[in-house]
Amino acid sequence: MMSVMLKNLKSVLSEEYNGEKIKIMQNQKRLDSIEHLIADDYAGEKIKIKQNQERLDKIEKLLASYRERFNGMERLLVQISQEGSGLGEEGGRLKKFNFLDKKTNSQSGEDAILAYIVSKLQIPLEDCDYLDLGANRPIEGSNTNFFYTRGARGVLVEANPELIPDLKKYRSGDIILNNCVDTEDGKQVEFVIMTDDGLSTPDMDAVAEIQKINPDIQVKSKVCVQTITINTIMEKYFSKAPVICSVDIEGKDFEILSSLDFSKYRPLLIVVEMIEYSNQIALHDKRRDVLELMLSSGYEEYAFTGINSIFIDRKALEERWGY
Repeated sequence: MMSVMLKNLKSVLSEEYNGEKIKIMQNQKRLDSIEHLIADDYAGEKIKIKQNQERLDKIEKLLASYRERFNGMERLLVQISQEGSGLGEEGGRLKKFNFLDKKTNSQSGEDAILAYIVSKLQIPLEDCDYLDLGANRPIEGSNTNFFYTRGARGVLVEANPELIPDLKKYRSGDIILNNCVDTEDGKQVEFVIMTDDGLSTPDMDAVAEIQKINPDIQVKSKVCVQTITINTIMEKYFSKAPVICSVDIEGKDFEILSSLDFSKYRPLLIVVEMIEYSNQIALHDKRRDVLELMLSSGYEEYAFTGINSIFIDRKALEERWGY
């Protein structure tokens, strides 16, 4: 009797065990199906994220285009308010700029030379957009403020955070970037602020040389600043290369210009510091490396002010103006 009961119990347990195995297999299949669904959904979400990113990129470019159009209207309003002239006779254009009626803010009159060039090429001053690398102060010593006051707009890049508030205050129509221009994006670099802030630099060799020549100039402080490349600035903030590019980055000018993709971005006019720091007038000390780089990139040296050289795009002169 006991044997029969054990046999029946074994049979029941066996059936229950097999039933549980079937349930486990079924559950496993359901889990596999769920995993496949999740994988498909994940892949789909990745595709959606990529598509959304592409849409955001397009929107950013569209906004940049709208910003440029808005700046154009803002330039017109600024010009009218500053000149008090209203619209001129040339189909609604602003009245012609009187070249002799101007003030220079640049260190050695670079803005006056730039204004002369664009006036000869009949480029309206309000159309002379610019990229100012190492902008420093908004007015004094600026190569671009003259054009700002005539209605032009651009991008100012300055690594010294102490100078940013004044740039935003007096150049509010410009895009202000508190970055250190470098050959690589997104690095954190140490930027040395000197007591003469126009000599501030990320280049410690330049700091040592400055202090060797002029011991009165001291290191005021050091800050950590994020880097940005000139090509990234061009791509992100300009629909085409600006008319003017001013480069004044102590100890890094040649390196930055060497990194510029001249096949994509060719400013008509490039202003670049051509001498090493000195407390004497520089004679016959112009930097040959920068000069050779610009010549090999299709630019001609139009003028040298004793501190900066102004280069003009030879290709543009030939193609657009027939020089």
